[in-house]
Amino acid sequence: KVTRFYRPPELLLGAEYYNWTVDLWSAGCVVGEMMRGNVIFPGRNGKHQLKLIFTCIGSPTEEDIRMMRVPTRIRFDGRVIVGSGLSKLCPGADKQMIALLEKILVYRPKERLWGPELLKDKAFDAIIQ
Repeated sequence: KVTRFYRPPELLLGAEYYNWTVDLWSAGCVVGEMMRGNVIFPGRNGKHQLKLIFTCIGSPTEEDIRMMRVPTRIRFDGRVIVGSGLSKLCPGADKQMIALLEKILVYRPKERLWGPELLKDKAFDAIIQ
């Protein structure tokens, strides 16, 4: 079980089938926490956790929901939330690190940056030479 603050949206929405990509979301939350100095999505419960995520990165599209493999009974009220962005959550953070987080904290599990592609990201240029 994943601690709520680090739980990816697909688990919060009730997905029964998931894989290692849930850990990528969690790792992104930890990196964001290191940049911010505290938890980036400190939800009081699952519903509030989703609200914080939606407020930051925007509401998921129908295709995002399908790609997360959440139960078909999940339906949203049609309101689209435009996210305020990760840079607002982590003011003063390095722009390349924000860009990296934006490639990890995405709704579609298969599109979360990982492995060799992650290490090739510009955020690591100063570290890996």
